[in-house]
Parts: sequence; structure tokens; C-alpha cells
Amino acid sequence: MGDISSNAENEPELDVGLKKQTIKQLFDGCDTLSEARYLLQHLFDLCIDKAVLAAKVEAEFKECAARIEQLEQQSSLKEQLLTSIIEDKNLVDELDGLVPTDLRKSRTSSQSSLLRSVSPSVVEDSHTLQNYKVRRHTATQEELLFASANASDANANPTSEATADAGDSDEKKDKKKRIKQSRILPVKDGMRGSILTRTHTLEGHGRGVLSVDVTDSLMVTGSKDRTAKLWDIEACREIRTLGVHPNNVHLVKFVPYSNYVFTFSMYEARAWDYRSPDCICVKVLNSSGQVNDGDSIDVSQVMPRQNTIPFLETVITAADVDPTGRHLFTSFAAYVRVWNLSEWKPLGRLNAASHSPKSEVSCLRTTLSPEGSILAYTGSRDHYVKEYDVGFGTGVIESKCEFTPPHYDNVTAVLPLNGHLYTASKDLNIMKFSLKDGKREHLELRAHQQYIQSLTGFGPKGKELLVSACKDGTLRFWDVASSNRMKLVEEYSKAHQDGINSMCSTKSMLFTASGDSTVGFWKSNIE
Repeated sequence: MGDISSNAENEPELDVGLKKQTIKQLFDGCDTLSEARYLLQHLFDLCIDKAVLAAKVEAEFKECAARIEQLEQQSSLKEQLLTSIIEDKNLVDELDGLVPTDLRKSRTSSQSSLLRSVSPSVVEDSHTLQNYKVRRHTATQEELLFASANASDANANPTSEATADAGDSDEKKDKKKRIKQSRILPVKDGMRGSILTRTHTLEGHGRGVLSVDVTDSLMVTGSKDRTAKLWDIEACREIRTLGVHPNNVHLVKFVPYSNYVFTFSMYEARAWDYRSPDCICVKVLNSSGQVNDGDSIDVSQVMPRQNTIPFLETVITAADVDPTGRHLFTSFAAYVRVWNLSEWKPLGRLNAASHSPKSEVSCLRTTLSPEGSILAYTGSRDHYVKEYDVGFGTGVIESKCEFTPPHYDNVTAVLPLNGHLYTASKDLNIMKFSLKDGKREHLELRAHQQYIQSLTGFGPKGKELLVSACKDGTLRFWDVASSNRMKLVEEYSKAHQDGINSMCSTKSMLFTASGDSTVGFWKSNIE
């Protein structure tokens, strides 16, 4: 057997040797120069044919490998999107059986492309899912403690709510969700730790709160119920609802040193002047760079939820106002537009904020350098984070630094803090980079059990703790000042019943916006 196998292995070498010997014999047998030239010509043609065939096979192989890789990436993205939609909408496994096959096939190409490119928290496809939504009720503590009383109330008319909802249109359902008593309630025996104590809970939105921002005495919140609300946090009351937007209000931002607040929905950024009792919408900035007067939109008119985007517009997935209050930064696909807020016009753009035009900027933060220049940091769905020295914000601005290595998934949060940049991703990791040389100083693997949705700093200036918020409603505080590594100081498990979508802080308070339709108020215990 050994001789047979060795002979089989040597067969190609023997064939080559025989061919070489045969060719040598042919040339040795040539009597004239014309015969040798004839043999050389045929040999040359044969070599060319073999080389072309080999190149063609290699090209086909590379094309197939690239196609396989592309299909794998598309499959992974679709799987992540489907998981996010199911988690975001609280759908049950029986959804496929409830939605008719012909309706699932009737989705338009524009809606399908929108869902592929936009985060589910930014926009919802109400055409298919909203009409066939399955509600899943999670029992509260009161219902578990007093089950008998609640059961008797439920049994009195078990189908009344379902019948009413079934008979309502989409507009009426949205209106029901928006009509909810707005209040800021004190919490008795709230969750307490060595760093924070839960003091109040803000209620008033009909669906999950996606974003929150504060000044010394005011708060603004944006929600999936398509509204933004302005609050007086000292008086614990709502001041005004800032209109009904085309879709989810996924971002809200106060403008420093001014009386303006921005609300972001779909491709629009609406600027509100909260000095007036009516909180007038003064300007509407579109992702394409178009500027409209606020009176072009009738904020009192409630339109159906919008799921299509006009030509040349893109969803604003990330935005920020610089610390001076003079510039607004809004994403549009793989780029970032810079706005002059004193003149209400676009100035320039941050070029190639992601590696591919098919990707998009997913998070954005701005800060000031020690010299007073504006620095912008972008995180993208292509897993990369970049730094830009904006200067005056005019023209096309190329990236100053690209932080490597990248994350393994979509970047969800970036935070410049005390000479370092902290980045979080759906890969569950937090990275710490030095802003001096751009090098990574630490990688915190599996910083949370589910993906991180927000980062902020909290504590005395210069000694802030890093705060990370998770999709499972958990808060974690990290000591990042004592060493290059990150040390977990304290954890608040299930600070909310749903994921924490956004955070902001003052000197003594932390505010957390959650998918459970509330905002948590946390008072510092650090003296």
C-alpha cells in the first residue's frame, strides 16, 4: 500500500519529467530552423492558452469568494435588523402567522430600503407592523402583589380594550398614546447606592423616551409617540408639548447660550424658541441643507406617521450642538453637515465620516480643544471612529485621526472626557483612546450583558466617573481617572424596566431616558 501511495504522489512529477523529455526529443529531432520555429510557435500559443485559462479560473474563484462574503455580510445585517425590530416592537413569535402573506409581499422598495439603512429607534414601518401589532403585557409589582383584585377587574370586560383598539385608526391610536398625564413624581424608597439615589420619575409620554437633554432648570424629552416635551424641572411640571413630528423624535438638544432647542425626527431638525409662551418653531433644517421657516409647518395639525423620505433627503441619525452654541452638526448618510446657527445656513461638511457610502454616521459628539477649536467625533455603522478639527466649519473638512483598532459592530456612543475618548458599540465593548496620540489605552470586554446605548460623565470636574447605560436597563459606573484601565465602581441593575436610550447630567443630577416611557432622576451621593 505504501508503494502504491508513494507512486500516486509522484505521478505529477513523472508526467512533468516525461513532457520535458518529449519536448527535448522534438527539438533534438529538428533538422531545420523553420521546424524549430514552428514548434516554438505552437508551444508559445499553448502557454498563452493555459495562462488565460488559469487567470480566468482564478478570477471566477475570486468573484465567487467576494459574492459569498457579500451575502454573508447582508445576511448578518438583516439578522441584526430583524432582531432589533423584534426587540424594539415587543413582537411575539406568532407574528408571521398573523400577517397575511400577500401583505408581507406588498411592501414597496422604498420602505424596504428605508428599513435596511435606518435604525429601528429612528423610524418605524407602520404600514405593515403597526396594523398587525401584538401587545404583550408585562405584569407590574402591584399586579403581582394584588393579583386577585386586578384579575377581577380584568375579567369584568376582558375584550373591551382589544375591541376598542381594533376599531381605532392609526391616527387615533397615536393620539391615545400621546394623551397621558404629564407629571414628575417623587420616588419613595428609590433605588440607592453609594453614588446615586433615585429621587423622581418623569411620566407623560405614551411610548418610549428616546432622548433627553437639560439646562440648569429646563429639560426636553423626545419620544416614540412623535412628540417632544419641554419641562420645568424645578417646578416638576410640563411647560409645553413641542408639536407632533413626522415620526419618532429620536434626538433633542438645547443650544447653549441661547433660547433655542432642537428636536430631530426623520430628515428634519426643528428649532424652537422657548422664550415665548407658545414655544414657536422658528426654523426647519433639512438633512439636504434646505432651510424653511417654522411657519411652513402647522404644528397644531396631526398628520399620519410618515415612513417615506423625500428625494435627496436622508434620516438624521446623529446630531450635536458645539459647546459655544454657534454650530449645529447633523449627519446625512456617510457625512456630517455643519450649520451656522447665527445665519441659519449650512457652512460645510465633515467628509467621509464612514468608510462606505452605504454606511452611515450613528453617533456624534463635539467638544472644544485647549486652544478653543471645535473638535468633532463620529462613530459609524462601519465600526470606525474618527476625529475632525472643525475650525471655522467651512468647506470640506477631512478627518484628523481615525482611531484603531475599530469595534466589531456598530458604534453606538462616543464621549470625549478629560483628554481621552471613550467609545461603545453593539459588540458590548468599551474602548479608551488617548486624544494626544490616538492610541488605544484599554479595551473593556463585555462591559455589559447587552449592547451599550449611551455614555456620559458624572461627578466632580476633572474626576468624573464614566457612566454606561445598557439595553437591559442597567447603569454602570467606571473609575477611569486613577489608571489607564477602567475599574467598575458600582452597578445599578435594572435601573429601568426597559432599555436606557439616552443620558445627560448636571453637577449633582443624572437623568436617564428609557423605553419604559419614563425619565429617571438620580441625585448624587458624592460629596
